[in-house]
Amino acid sequence: MSIFWRLVLAHLLADFLFHFNFIYRLKNTKVFAGYFVHGVVFFLMGLICCHNFLNLPWINFGSISLDGTKSIFVLAVLHALLDKINPSETRSFDGYNFSLFLLWQAIEIMLLFIVAPLVSVKGESFIVGDRFIFILIGSLVSTYFFMVLIYLFKRDFCHSTYPIFDERFVSTLYRLTLYLLLLMPSFWGYMLGLTWAFSGSVLKKPFVIDTCPYRLYGGTVITMIFALIMRFFIYHL
Repeated sequence: MSIFWRLVLAHLLADFLFHFNFIYRLKNTKVFAGYFVHGVVFFLMGLICCHNFLNLPWINFGSISLDGTKSIFVLAVLHALLDKINPSETRSFDGYNFSLFLLWQAIEIMLLFIVAPLVSVKGESFIVGDRFIFILIGSLVSTYFFMVLIYLFKRDFCHSTYPIFDERFVSTLYRLTLYLLLLMPSFWGYMLGLTWAFSGSVLKKPFVIDTCPYRLYGGTVITMIFALIMRFFIYHL
């Protein structure tokens, strides 16, 4: 499963952290260029995240055998094509943006699961092993992924606009801190995480600008649930 989790990390990096505004604009104005650049970003992220496994055979169909580099290239092409046929990629669907976002993310993750071979990391340190990959995945999910998810929920049901930079920054920083505190080993992780959640959700100390209840309370709950799940992956698998 090591390759799968690294591909998930590459997917999150390409779809959120490095999905810059100019790429989105290209998708709307110069379709081929926009999806080509996005595919290249995914390909590069895949190479970086899976660099230890590139020489291994990933896909075997009779006489056809693809190593890691070729398999990631195929995934990059499929990823760009899936984004292209995604109806919500460049258009808005009132009441359905939230559902379409989750559906397409699930399809793209399932594609990674199908392609990724079952190869485990042996003898790697914590810094480059699966646990660190889980921490990075959780950091991206608790910040960028949840930011988009909450925005689409508000957009569908409250007709809200995209949050300004200050609101996004404060919310993501709050959730990231909560997530990382809950991952701390032993009893201290729970205590520090709950203390931070209390200060943010009840006292609202970290929230000088952003007081949106969906991002504040909803973000707190889903971040705590996700952090506990990732804590299980990190310490018990």
